Amino acid sequence: MVRFGIALWAVAGLMTGCGGSGDAGEEDTTSAVTSATDVYWMANQCLFLSSEQGDELGYVSASASIPTYSILGGPAEAFYFKPTALGRYMLFDSQARWLVAGEVPQAAGLSQLDERADWQLHQAENNQYHLRSTVNDQWLAINGSQLQYAPTAELASSFYLTPTDGCAEFPEASTNSAGAPVRASFDDGAVWGMADAHAHVFGSMAFAGNVMSGDVFHPLGITKALQDCRAEHGVNGWMDLTGFITGGPGDEFDQISKIPARYIFGQPFHDTRGYPDFTFWPNAQTKTHAMGYYKWLERAHLGGLRLMVNLLVESPPLCQVARTLNQWYAPYDPGFRQNPDVVCTGEASAMAQLDATYALQNYIDAQEGGPGKGWLRIVTTPEQAREVIKQKKMAMIIGVELPDLFDCINGVETGSAQCSTEYVERRLDEYYNLGIRTVFPVHHYDNYFGGAVVFNPIVEIAKVVQNGELFRYEPCEEAGYDPLLALKIPQMYYNLFPDALKNLPLFPFLPQADNYCNAESVTPLGEHLALAMMKRGMLIETNHMSSKMKRAVLELAEAYDYPLMDTHQRKAWDDSGKAFESRYLALGGVRSPMPNMVVTVDEYAGIRKTCENSTSQDLAMQIEAVGDVRQQLGVDPGVVISTDVHGMVSQAQPRFGELANCDEMQILPVEYPFTSVDGGVVFERQQTGNRVFDFNTDGLAHYGLLPDMVEDMRRQGLSEAKIESLFRGAESYLQAWEKALRRSAALTE
Repeated sequence: MVRFGIALWAVAGLMTGCGGSGDAGEEDTTSAVTSATDVYWMANQCLFLSSEQGDELGYVSASASIPTYSILGGPAEAFYFKPTALGRYMLFDSQARWLVAGEVPQAAGLSQLDERADWQLHQAENNQYHLRSTVNDQWLAINGSQLQYAPTAELASSFYLTPTDGCAEFPEASTNSAGAPVRASFDDGAVWGMADAHAHVFGSMAFAGNVMSGDVFHPLGITKALQDCRAEHGVNGWMDLTGFITGGPGDEFDQISKIPARYIFGQPFHDTRGYPDFTFWPNAQTKTHAMGYYKWLERAHLGGLRLMVNLLVESPPLCQVARTLNQWYAPYDPGFRQNPDVVCTGEASAMAQLDATYALQNYIDAQEGGPGKGWLRIVTTPEQAREVIKQKKMAMIIGVELPDLFDCINGVETGSAQCSTEYVERRLDEYYNLGIRTVFPVHHYDNYFGGAVVFNPIVEIAKVVQNGELFRYEPCEEAGYDPLLALKIPQMYYNLFPDALKNLPLFPFLPQADNYCNAESVTPLGEHLALAMMKRGMLIETNHMSSKMKRAVLELAEAYDYPLMDTHQRKAWDDSGKAFESRYLALGGVRSPMPNMVVTVDEYAGIRKTCENSTSQDLAMQIEAVGDVRQQLGVDPGVVISTDVHGMVSQAQPRFGELANCDEMQILPVEYPFTSVDGGVVFERQQTGNRVFDFNTDGLAHYGLLPDMVEDMRRQGLSEAKIESLFRGAESYLQAWEKALRRSAALTE
């Protein structure tokens, strides 16, 4: 993921293998010059750099003993052209150094890699090119036998780019695959491919930019994108409080109790090493490290992922706490990276993530040779999505999951807006015009649109930080939540203190019950928002709504026959849950299971649950069951999943090795190599840097292991019919979107 400053650098750039050398003097260089019609074809190519010197060509050469480049001074240097953005490149020489814009153009090693390595390519006459530093705005020129600068393009030297071999291997992750996707549709015309309805591609830009570490991409490559996470998590990971509290073997309060001893005795929270070692992260348990590097996303795409909903996300209270801790810690750790100017509102974070999403699309285009050539396309209509998927590419839909949507919440940092219906309509139009198509009206805590579901103590605490209030609970029949702040702590208080103190109104009174739910439902403004979204054909996400609000919105949707989305959900197994789920599916909506959800039955459709935590078994059982319900209702049988990647959740755990937590001996591991479901791609174990990932012992440690998880579900007994339903997921999601647009037209007549 690109951080704020780097995201702007990447976006700005859109507006405007191998070792050795060759002796250029021994060949006919004229015929070797490649005719150039653009500034994109040289992406990830090995090239000589030469310029006319009188009657002959002078080739840029390098010396191991000095950091400058010369002309005619030795064998021609082979440069690997690694795109940093469209039309912009790093030049990586055969000695694994980068051409950087120092006092003079010079070579720099990995420890010196920074923005000075970024060069923009411009066409010149006669199939030649100019190179301009994006840092000092100077142009590459030849002065005598040395590379120098020129202030303008007219004074710059023109260079030929000649294909060669012998380049140093540029550091990058591999998809560890062979072949290409071959399937675009089913025989009945439905598009072919999996759909992930809930992902946060740029989630690490949220929460002050330090809670989660690692980037989806970095213009300067993987050594920056997946660097040692000390930059975000501090020495020994001691600033990764969120990850330590939520990622340990015990519950949150058990983990909190361990923190003082860790600090006192100097025990690390985790090993921070990133690329190339990855001694700790990524893994299937950690919730605060990147899992979605772009090459890992590409591997998932090669395995059949064809649709992804990228939700722009933020939690202002978590951001505020993290920002305060960052400001305290930063002076003591010069290696710590922070953004002191971060604004902790959903709006600010979402817009930065939106810019980064378009920068990612263009960065992938740059890697593949030019605009529109990448495997990822951002779409705003179902028609666009279908066309992208028919090209065997991945369509990305943009949505928002913000608790302070439109600043309509008490306690927002910028001050509560006057959230009238006219204001909401205007802001919704602004989001629509930005390409946003799906929206969570609420997330984590109550706002002016309605009440939120409560599911852990962190959400309770976040609400207090946000607006100084506890949730208002009431007993409920469905599976609820035991309130920590409003029930457990008061009980401790009443047990510890004398009767005389118990009458003090320190805590709200809760009647005794088995389950508690948020008493808040949808507000009149929330109903207006839902209807306004329906009139625009936007997709309404209901997952974080309180039980009361969700039922009210569902009744509203049923009155207008409008599909709803209820993503990152556990499959319902009890009768009341099944009935509720069926109402969503009968509307043509989507409810999508998650890989990290532990199922509550021991066996389904011949698949047995033999591990305590969530594994591929749990997801396979959910896919079987959801597919059955869809078939019973007569809707498209496609099953959509939701990974919630970068949403601070764990993922499917391994069934083998030290990290497994299984009651029985496991059988039928993934056997490498294996072939993708469409038969076009063969996958080996994925390797990034020095680490080799094996789904059997790593689980879903990063997003690129999604194909491996599908293979493991097949090995665990996921039926061929339900494997097909998984790859009809994109079709099901698009049918829901298309129905929303049809009903929108009817509502506005």
